[in-house]
Amino acid sequence: ISDVTVEEGSVDIDMVFTVEINKPSSIDTNISMVIIDNGEDENNTNGKTSKVDRSEPVPLYVIIEANTTSATVTVTAKSDQKLESDESFILRGTIVSQIDTNDIADGTGTIEDDPQTAIKVGNASAKEGDENLTFKVSLNKTSSTDTKIALQVEDIETSAEDYGILYLTSDDTKTPIDKNGGEIIIPANEKFVNVTLEVIDDTNYSELAETLKLKGEITEGNYVGHASEGLGTITEGGPADLLTIDDAVANESDGKIVFTLRLSKANSVETIVEVTTLDGNNSDDKYNAKANDDYAPLNKKIITIPANVRTYQVEVNLTDDNTPESTENFRLIGKITSLVNQAEK
Repeated sequence: ISDVTVEEGSVDIDMVFTVEINKPSSIDTNISMVIIDNGEDENNTNGKTSKVDRSEPVPLYVIIEANTTSATVTVTAKSDQKLESDESFILRGTIVSQIDTNDIADGTGTIEDDPQTAIKVGNASAKEGDENLTFKVSLNKTSSTDTKIALQVEDIETSAEDYGILYLTSDDTKTPIDKNGGEIIIPANEKFVNVTLEVIDDTNYSELAETLKLKGEITEGNYVGHASEGLGTITEGGPADLLTIDDAVANESDGKIVFTLRLSKANSVETIVEVTTLDGNNSDDKYNAKANDDYAPLNKKIITIPANVRTYQVEVNLTDDNTPESTENFRLIGKITSLVNQAEK
């Protein structure tokens, strides 16, 4: 009886065995077929099959016709969608109709479970200050036993100041693992777990996106040594009011009015702001200050706020026309041009 090996897939697969006799007979040869697998249980933890993994042989009695030497028997390998070791069984044939009654032969059937990648670490992204990085660590199929996975955080553009503790997360619970990695377990018959890396807000809005890797490698269970890595991307979040401008009040006779520009957090590098004045927008025009008549306009004037400084003052010269009139207003708008996050106020 021939040996047959197949790779378990997403659908059932037929294993076709050839049953041969050493020389042709003048009459039909009847052979009884039986499978010996001795699986300890349905979880297949011992590398042996059980009835959940394969069908009975078809036919149970194979006939090699007179003057021929072979016939075939089919056993179907069943897809169980589980991550497990390779499994094998014995297909035993016993002659029951000839002089050589009870002559026995065995063939081995092997069902390989060999996915290209038994483990996958998904990618993750988060905005600094608002979110954490959550990676999905999954098996390509459920396993009949617990799967232990070693995790390791590896910097690309990040550094240790950009992230904190790694957590195993489930619903509303968080179980600390370690800062740079550690071991997790995907329980038997479960397919994935979520792992969250705490993102630290470093108060620097001038950063570009930063990336790191989360590596995972199976250390216990099926497919020890299979590994994967996911890419984590931290983008600069920042509040909507990164830049604000305080209202200002002055008398014409003061000769100038002083606006205060504010950053919600100081940056580690210079912040470039473009400022422009606009006339007032009251429905009654008598309350609107006019450029050149009432104040010296600014048109896309570049202001540089030094590194590690949150506030900066901008002066606009006023014109004293010595004419009794109502209080007038105009606007100053600012736009950050040196950062990814731009605001206009």
